[in-house]
Formats: sequence, structure tokens, C-alpha cells
Amino acid sequence: MVFTEFITIGGVVYVPALNKACAITNVIDLNRLLVDDGKLNRYTVSVKNIKLTDLSIKISVGARPGTVKKAFAAADIDNKFVASDLAKGLARQKVRFNLTDFDRFKLMRLKQARNRIVKAELGKMSRKK
Repeated sequence: MVFTEFITIGGVVYVPALNKACAITNVIDLNRLLVDDGKLNRYTVSVKNIKLTDLSIKISVGARPGTVKKAFAAADIDNKFVASDLAKGLARQKVRFNLTDFDRFKLMRLKQARNRIVKAELGKMSRKK
């Protein structure tokens, strides 16, 4: 199959507008979802404004907030989400956004040094043939 992540009840999604991971508790219609953040807060979000993850919790359709909170804790979703590639990418993006001009300059020089080393090693490998 082409897709590996689907919108399912209990599926954990990242909502950029809220900046948090939430579980899908109900599908309102084709474009909107009811999500719960595992801290007794519920939100209505558009399907277009979420990022799917491969995490999930075991809940039924329209599960009550307390049930979702217990399932979040049982599945340890907060720690699993922080360890996911999506959360790591968001953290990296935040760090890069906060770089100063001098930090960007230092990063550029470090990349240049790395590229010189890689180019030299590739040159050595091609000469050995």
C-alpha cells in the first residue's frame, strides 16, 4: 500500500496550531475531527491542519476525556512523541529559527570544513582505483 498512516479513532496526530500531540476521539465529518490532548481539553481541528503520526491509543469512538487521559498515560504518548522523528524535526526547526547571524556564519564555516574533508576522502578513494 502507498499510505502507512491513516485517520483512525485513537490515532495520535500533531496539531501545529495547538503545538501539541492529540488523539482523535471522533470524526465530525470528512473535513473535521474532534481531538483530545490527553489533559482533559478537546478541540475541533481541520483534517488539512494536522500531521499524522504512527502512534495510537486504544479508545472507542467518542471516549470521555478521563478515559483518553488514562489511555494517554498508559501508552506513554508524551514521551513517545518527543522521541519521534516529527518532534525532533520540530525541535531542530525551532533551534535553526532562533540562530543569530554569527551562529549562521559559524554553521556555514563548519559545513565548509566538513565538505572539504569529505571531498578529500573521495579524492583519495578515486585515486586508489
